[in-house]
Amino acid sequence: ICGVRGTGKKLLVQAICNEVGATFFDLTPSNLEGKYDSKEGKKMLMHLIIKMGKALEPAVFWIGQCEKMFLKKKDKEDTANPGQWVKGLQKTLKKGIKNGDRMMLIGTSSLPSLTKPKKFNKFFDRIIIVPYPDYPSRYLAWKHFITLNLKEPLSPRFELSSLTKVTSGYTIAAIKNTCEEVLTEKRKSILKYNPLRAYDFTNDISRHDPIFQEEHDEFLAWYNGTPLAKQRQKRVHQEEAEEAEKK
Repeated sequence: ICGVRGTGKKLLVQAICNEVGATFFDLTPSNLEGKYDSKEGKKMLMHLIIKMGKALEPAVFWIGQCEKMFLKKKDKEDTANPGQWVKGLQKTLKKGIKNGDRMMLIGTSSLPSLTKPKKFNKFFDRIIIVPYPDYPSRYLAWKHFITLNLKEPLSPRFELSSLTKVTSGYTIAAIKNTCEEVLTEKRKSILKYNPLRAYDFTNDISRHDPIFQEEHDEFLAWYNGTPLAKQRQKRVHQEEAEEAEKK
C-alpha cells in the first residue's frame, strides 16, 4: 500500500484487520531490531511466522516503511539493516502459505521511488495507491473531525467550503490533528460569544507540513512506471479501442 505521507496507509491496514477479525503481526524491521540477529534467530522467526500465522488465522503480517528493505542505496546509519529480511521472508511466505490459508503480507510505503524496482515488484504482487486527498475528501474530513470534537452539529454559517479550498495539499492526518488542537475545552466554552471561523483552523494547520504538488507528481510518476500500472494502462487502451470499434 503506497501513498504520500499522512494519507492513512497504516490505518487502512488496521481497518482490514478489524473488518476480517485478523491477528496483526508487526514485521517492521525497526520492530525486529536486536531480537533475531543471529542465524538461528532468523530461522526461528521464519518458523514462528508460519506456525503462529496458521494457529491464529486469519492473520495479517505488516511491514511498515517497507521501502527500506529494497533501497537503491543502503542507509549505513540504519542499524536495523532492513534488507536482511527480504530473502528469508520471500522464501518463507512463498513456501509456507498454501491455497486456503488465511494469511496476508501487507507492506506500506511513503517513499517507494527509493527502491530497486525489480526486487520491490517481485516481493509484492499487488500495489494499491492511497490517493492524494482531493476536495471532497478534505470537505468530509473537516466536517467529520470538527463535529466529532464539538460533539454537536456544525453551524450552517461556518465557512466549510472556503476552509476546504484553502487547505489544499494538507493530509487527513493534518486535518484531524488541527481539529484536536483548535477545539480545546477552553475554546468550546466561548463558542456562544465567539463562534468558530475558518481562520481558527487555517492559522493552526499552517504549522503542519503540506504535500506539495511536486511530491505528489513524483509519486505518480513512480507508480506509472511499475509493471502493474503498465498492465492496467494497456487494459484501459484495449477497452477504449474496443469501445471505439463498436461505435
